[in-house]
Amino acid sequence: MSWTDTLAEPLSTAAGHGEWQLINEARGGGWLLLPAEPDSGNRWHHLAEDSLELRPISPFDDSRLKGFTPTVAHFLARGDSVDLLAWRVGKRAVLRIRGDDGDRIAKVYRKDRQILDRWSAFGAGSPSDWRTPRVYGWHVRTRCLTVEYCRGESLNKRWLGGLGLAEDGDRIAGLLAWIATRPLPESLPEHGPEDEIPTLQRRLETFERTLRMPPSRARKLVETVSAALLSTPSARVLCHRDLHDKQILLHPDGNRLIDLDLASFGPPALDPANILAHVHLRWLKGADLPWEEIAGRIAVAALRDRGARETLPVWTASTLLRLALIYSRRRRESGLLEQLMDATEAALHTRGYWSFLR
Repeated sequence: MSWTDTLAEPLSTAAGHGEWQLINEARGGGWLLLPAEPDSGNRWHHLAEDSLELRPISPFDDSRLKGFTPTVAHFLARGDSVDLLAWRVGKRAVLRIRGDDGDRIAKVYRKDRQILDRWSAFGAGSPSDWRTPRVYGWHVRTRCLTVEYCRGESLNKRWLGGLGLAEDGDRIAGLLAWIATRPLPESLPEHGPEDEIPTLQRRLETFERTLRMPPSRARKLVETVSAALLSTPSARVLCHRDLHDKQILLHPDGNRLIDLDLASFGPPALDPANILAHVHLRWLKGADLPWEEIAGRIAVAALRDRGARETLPVWTASTLLRLALIYSRRRRESGLLEQLMDATEAALHTRGYWSFLR
């Protein structure tokens, strides 16, 4: 059975006309569907409410991303070539710019959510195995950030290629330790339980609207995890806030941490929890890697060095639950949502293979 067969009507019937990677709700009504084919050019399709007709759209049609067209025109006028790497309708677009001064990444946003502050937060520091992309400039009118194009192989690619090693846990622990040494710029926003809980609630609402038969346990889990988050002690450190294997690039000249759009102050457990949940997700999705050894090494370091002993279980559970809610609208293996919810409960109570969170 295709994963789209689990969706509510008319979405399920409409989605049956193709292979899709991701489905989002459209702000103006209906749904947005992203094809699964890698050569689709990020060409989303729109499905209106109560319709079975899919209409292809392009970023040039994205009225909410007003800086996209002038940004593309600017770089083409310079004689650069422009490749569209990613596009989230109404949110942002990511372009690779190839020019005489080398390759760069240009990111165009709908809103300026302190983007420059976030990307500058990690700053330059002492020599290290880790660094973040250099920021070249921010264009206020088009809301375009231009940064260094970083070469390297992501942990995600290595893991999907069957090259996952227990030592990857030590590498990630080293990255977390490096993040902890960064200075704390007071201009950054903060992300705490009062921000995480509304995110879970919004994801739950979409989860229940999108699935034909949404598992009832999801609502109870959101209530339980939310209550646990509210009881966690307050502390704040610099956080990447979207730390997972696709954001970590390995290269002989130095490793990179990329995509700093969400950098914030947050609980010491936030970043370790994100990567722990994603290590488990990759394993659930079929990657051949020693996930328990990798996760165990990350958790031991986080508990030892980041003061996260009281908070790591609940933040890990929250990330696992958020992934379960998100994957209701993504291409997935049969049973994945239930497995992620099982992991949520186990992490929250440090049971079974999640006992290393203690």
